[in-house]
Amino acid sequence: MMLGPPAKPMSSERQEGIRRAVIGIPGITEAHLPLCYAKGFVDPPAQILVLVLAADTDDSIVVSAVERRLSTVLTAGISLDIFPLPDNASVLPSIRGAGCRLNLSEV
Repeated sequence: MMLGPPAKPMSSERQEGIRRAVIGIPGITEAHLPLCYAKGFVDPPAQILVLVLAADTDDSIVVSAVERRLSTVLTAGISLDIFPLPDNASVLPSIRGAGCRLNLSEV
């Protein structure tokens, strides 16, 4: 799997909509929108939504809540893969290093 900053990131309006969709959902400690390539899985490369979850968070509940909120943000034909990760996942330094972290503070 390769992760990094997108050469052509999604629009700032879409990023803001995604950020607002994620804010306030219990258990999410970080959210990132890196470019990902994983042969046969995320192929061609695409921006994905990585959710870093607090310990003992039920990822299926969080992902369902995010998907419901995203349905009002993403236009028809646009999809966004969501990858929930525990806060101790070994891939987190690479994700953080991509510099695509969303600010989850209310603004």
